[in-house]
Amino acid sequence: VLACLTLGLKGLFLVVCATAVEAAGAAGNPPTSAPASGFVLEVEAANPEGGTGHLFYDVGQWYNGRHSVRVEMPPATTLQTYRFAIPPRPIKHLRFDPADGAAIVFIGQMRLLTAEGRLIATAGPERLIGMNAIERLSVEHGVARVETSSNDPMLLIAAPMHEQTVRALGRSTVGPGTLFLLAGLVAALAAVSFFAALRSVTTPVAAGMFLRRRVHLLTVFTGTFLLVLGARLSWLKHYSRPMPFWDEWKAGAIDLIIPLRGGFLDWEALFIPQSEHRILITRLVTLVGSLCNGEWDPRVGMTVSAFLFAGALALVCTGVARPGTRVACFLAVVLAGWNCLPFDPNNLLWGDQSQMYALNFFAVCVLCIASTEHPRTATVLAAGAASALSLVTMGAGFVAPGVGALLCLWRYAKGRRLPDQAWSESRRLVVMGMVFALAAGAGLFLYRQAPFQSDTYAKTATAFLHALNGRAAWPFPPQAWLALVVWTPWIAGCVIALRDRQPAPHTFLALALGAWTLVGIAGLAHGRPTDLPPFDSKYYTLMSFAVVASTLSAATLSLRRSRPWVLTSVCLASVLATTAAMVSLGRRGIHESYGQFLSRSAHDNVVRPFLASGDPTTLRATPFYQLPYWNGTELADLLDAPLLQPWLPAVLRNALAQRPGSTLPAGQTPGPVTMAARTLMKCGLELAVAGAGALLWGLRSGLDPLGVRKDRESSSSASDRSPADHGSAPQPSVQRSRRRESDLEGA
Repeated sequence: VLACLTLGLKGLFLVVCATAVEAAGAAGNPPTSAPASGFVLEVEAANPEGGTGHLFYDVGQWYNGRHSVRVEMPPATTLQTYRFAIPPRPIKHLRFDPADGAAIVFIGQMRLLTAEGRLIATAGPERLIGMNAIERLSVEHGVARVETSSNDPMLLIAAPMHEQTVRALGRSTVGPGTLFLLAGLVAALAAVSFFAALRSVTTPVAAGMFLRRRVHLLTVFTGTFLLVLGARLSWLKHYSRPMPFWDEWKAGAIDLIIPLRGGFLDWEALFIPQSEHRILITRLVTLVGSLCNGEWDPRVGMTVSAFLFAGALALVCTGVARPGTRVACFLAVVLAGWNCLPFDPNNLLWGDQSQMYALNFFAVCVLCIASTEHPRTATVLAAGAASALSLVTMGAGFVAPGVGALLCLWRYAKGRRLPDQAWSESRRLVVMGMVFALAAGAGLFLYRQAPFQSDTYAKTATAFLHALNGRAAWPFPPQAWLALVVWTPWIAGCVIALRDRQPAPHTFLALALGAWTLVGIAGLAHGRPTDLPPFDSKYYTLMSFAVVASTLSAATLSLRRSRPWVLTSVCLASVLATTAAMVSLGRRGIHESYGQFLSRSAHDNVVRPFLASGDPTTLRATPFYQLPYWNGTELADLLDAPLLQPWLPAVLRNALAQRPGSTLPAGQTPGPVTMAARTLMKCGLELAVAGAGALLWGLRSGLDPLGVRKDRESSSSASDRSPADHGSAPQPSVQRSRRRESDLEGA
């Protein structure tokens, strides 16, 4: 009750503060007009052969057929005015396809008007940039002559329209105060989720020496966290660069940083899906990190990703070590070891890929909370917090709450057949399952397919199964029997858990984690069926949890007294084989990380001379595969944007300070958050060594022979006594304790 009251008051306070901040911002910066009912783009064009003009408007989801409009262009030799109607949405970019195939098209002035006819933006033909299939583009006497080929010609209208459309629509904007409050709320909910998950995995399996065993498990968690975090930070120290790369310019600078600096960042920009994903947490990392830092540096996002990845792996690794057997401790070391390698460099070295690590972190929190042995009222609250945050990580954020709901239902059904199942505990399981189900239903309701990728989804069962086979067998080649090798420990754990009358709590976590990974792999097979092995390493972070779930399942088998030695040997061999494959991927990831480092360094050598001189000729002539962005002309416009220049990374600001007439002083230094991230990276090796020592000490202390002997003695004395010796049946709590101690004796 106290926790509910505290969270409720905190939420009310944040809402009131956010409303006050928005009201103050609206009063200080009122809209320029009444809300517009839509926009119209007028284009002066002429196509001697006739054809169709196709306009695409980017509202934050790139260019797609849903956000486009066509207008017929009859044959004409003189410029005619064509009108393209646009819905009332903030427009970030406009793309104009002047013809359906090979043609010569003439284009003059372009004007963006409100539906009432008020002019809000203009663009001349010199603002046209060739995106695709443009053979030649020249401007003479205020008219562009565009020669296109037959391969889908595209032109970018490189004119600022985002601020004008936001003002014309009268949208309420988001300021720094609201962003800090929103980030504080997310951080509070994340802390509640994390500590509830940590409590779940650090509850000892055995009944005896409760406090001492919890200390051992906390030591294992701390050691694993420092080991994995230190290793990740060490890789970032060697291979990360401050230069934003590819999609980071669009998702970070264009959609977030420039609008925030200009005061026209609207609420839709925070919650609109990117592809299928609502990445609120990643956007908050970019915005709040830049506000605190005074500059936009992707390495801040990389550091946050390292913390999220280490936290998720530490929770699972603690669950692996939870049985306390030698096999479980060995598997915990194996699991922590291969996760220190950079097997997913495209996530590790991209700042905006924190969305992937946030998805995994909150999914692990959700599943740990759902497998809590004795749920409390605070556990139910943490379930709601973790589920809500999971929904704003990626499109698959609703999967973990859905799996958690099914796990709570299954636990409730099993508990009803047990005489010692407390009514209050059963009720909390039901309520927690309802919370998870509500979050999963909300995620399904909010889910939207990617507008520009919906045509590439798997349309047939054959295509889906072919793609699923490749992902299920990863990290091995796409063969069905290799998929069986990866998933054998998890399948064995499922069968044994279904047969057990009362499975151990870490068994619930193993089953749920494997089910979540399997659904995620199926989602990738459906959404990206054309991606064939070797896959893009940005998918490796999610798919690696198949190996994690199998390792956890193999550890749960080590606690069973009646386990078949053949099955245990097969499961251990499976885990060791997949671990060897992951180590091989990690070695490959080191080479790929070094290649990315060389590529980003080459980007510096192209971008920094432009910043120092201001001459875009070389930048525009450089091929896109040698640039950190898809087009040199638009990149030059971005780097020259007055709203972005003061927030560029320090290395780019120093180059910009050398430009004649620049107002930036020389000797620009990185922001405080960047300095903190760089300091952590320099200490990465020391953190990893300290974590390895703590992990080994925690595992060794957990195998203290005195503690094991006491458990065996208590188990033997309990099993030797029968209910008749006492004249009555043992109490339910005693039955439960004897079952656990008997399992430990067998181990």
